[in-house]
Amino acid sequence: MEEIDSFRFTLPVHFIGLDGEEMLQFTVEFGESMKEKGNLVFNVWCGYPGARIRAFLMTATVKTNGAPVDAIMNYLQKSDEFSEMSREFISHFSK
Repeated sequence: MEEIDSFRFTLPVHFIGLDGEEMLQFTVEFGESMKEKGNLVFNVWCGYPGARIRAFLMTATVKTNGAPVDAIMNYLQKSDEFSEMSREFISHFSK
C-alpha cells in the first residue's frame, strides 16, 4: 500500500516567463519513493483556478531534507521542465 499527500498553489503566468494576468493552479501529489528510500516522488497537475479540468504536467523525484513541501517547491522553482510544461498547458488549453 502506498500513501500520498497533496498540496495546491496558484501562480500568475509571469512566474513561468509569460506576459499577462492569467493565473494557473497546480496540484502536487507526493509520497515516499518505493524504489529509493529517503526520496519523494511527486506528480504535478495544472489547471485554471475554479476550472474542473486538470492536466497532468510531470513526475519527478527529490531528496527530502526536511519539509517535503519545501523540497518540492525548491525543485519546481529551478525546473525548466516545470516552466516548459506549464507554458504548453496554456498553449493547449488557453481560454
